[in-house]
Amino acid sequence: VAVLEREVVAFARRVFHADDEVVGTATSGGTESCLLAVKTARDAWRARGGSGRPRLIAPTTVHAAFRKAAALLDLDLDLVSVDPRTSRVDAGAVASRLGPDVALVVVSAPSYPHAGLDPVAEIAAAALAAGVDVHVDACIGGFALAFWPEGAAGAPDTEWDFRVPGVTSLSADLHKYGYAPKGVSVLLQRGRDRQRLQWFATSSWPGYPVVNATLLGSKSAAPLAAAWAIVTALGEAGVRIAR
Repeated sequence: VAVLEREVVAFARRVFHADDEVVGTATSGGTESCLLAVKTARDAWRARGGSGRPRLIAPTTVHAAFRKAAALLDLDLDLVSVDPRTSRVDAGAVASRLGPDVALVVVSAPSYPHAGLDPVAEIAAAALAAGVDVHVDACIGGFALAFWPEGAAGAPDTEWDFRVPGVTSLSADLHKYGYAPKGVSVLLQRGRDRQRLQWFATSSWPGYPVVNATLLGSKSAAPLAAAWAIVTALGEAGVRIAR
């Protein structure tokens, strides 16, 4: 199972232009990936000296999983309106809300409701200057957007993945345009020390030491195995042709 996960994560790292610093984990789906991304950012913010209740900035079109994450993990959700024509959030509007109490900015690539691609590079640049983490939610269409022919209709006009400085994490679901059955997603984090913040570990329970890289303890490896078989059979070239 560890080999399957490692090879699926390696596929995602190549697709999303991650360097050797980026590490990843397979999860049970987009909601789990999003929850873990928010937990990581919250804990990283606390480690940098943040205190009190942090804010999570996101477009109004961000997936509902981030509303759930804010509620469960005790963050204030600061939603920014999007352009009614393009469904994209304005980078300047996001930048104006940055501050020392912001633990994370979330942008969509693309958004679930209307397929709007937020200006990831502009927002990440502003967040990087302010010392704020940025998560790219590519759960719904990341494995399609990554293979979109350059210059074709709907192709991104700017970079949006780990090629962008300031992007600290990215989630993408293999059970959507990765052709795998539900539920399997990938969460990529920029830095192993950062990724460790998503883990839970305890040795004080009288049963046995518990170390979990994800929210679930027991989970089926069947969707992961299916995802591995698909990406191994198709490879990047096969997925590109299938688009």
